[in-house]
Amino acid sequence: KMKKIALAALLACCIAGAFAKTWTNNLGFGASVPFSVTGVDEKNADDITQLGYGVEGIYLGYHESGFVAKADLSVGVGTTKDIKIQDDGTNIGVFEHISVGAGYAFVRSESFLLAATAMVGLNVASYTNEEDDVPYTDENNTVKADYTQAFSLVSLTAGADLFAEYRISQKFGIFANVGVRYLLVGTGISNWEYEYKTGNKSVSVSDDDTESLFGKFCVQPTLGVMW
Repeated sequence: KMKKIALAALLACCIAGAFAKTWTNNLGFGASVPFSVTGVDEKNADDITQLGYGVEGIYLGYHESGFVAKADLSVGVGTTKDIKIQDDGTNIGVFEHISVGAGYAFVRSESFLLAATAMVGLNVASYTNEEDDVPYTDENNTVKADYTQAFSLVSLTAGADLFAEYRISQKFGIFANVGVRYLLVGTGISNWEYEYKTGNKSVSVSDDDTESLFGKFCVQPTLGVMW
């Protein structure tokens, strides 16, 4: 029995060692410009179009068999004319996109890699406006309050990435990635808050509302460097 256990352990170590030798890890960092259109599940409601400018970090690992594992995280500034929170025509917020997936590398050479992956993820965007000394009427009188208003979009996504890397050296290269996502389902969260003082007492009055988001798409091209 001990011989069988020892043999099984040795075989497992050999398989793990062989797999480790044929697995290549890559880390990338680049500039990203996501563009998305989100549907609002409300009668006569307009779609929400967003254009972002940010950075993206990518992990891509591949086996000599062609199997690819991929994960990416992007953050940056989002812009839209369809969310009316700030006074300007174009409202400015922040976004965060995270995705994981797997696929296949069709081309694998010393200088070039081309892969496609199926991806699932989460897209989040938030727009906020803050104002001081805004008139607010409570039960007794009108006071000056600090006012905060925000709107956030959270969507589950599914889609595919096309990834290409050109290696300048053994450990350094440049890459291009294009991600296309369908927005499966999501929620829009709007809230506002007034904060003011009455005597020595601080008072906060707030409210929030949610609406369902559905469908539409997000396209996110990225260009950067990879190690």
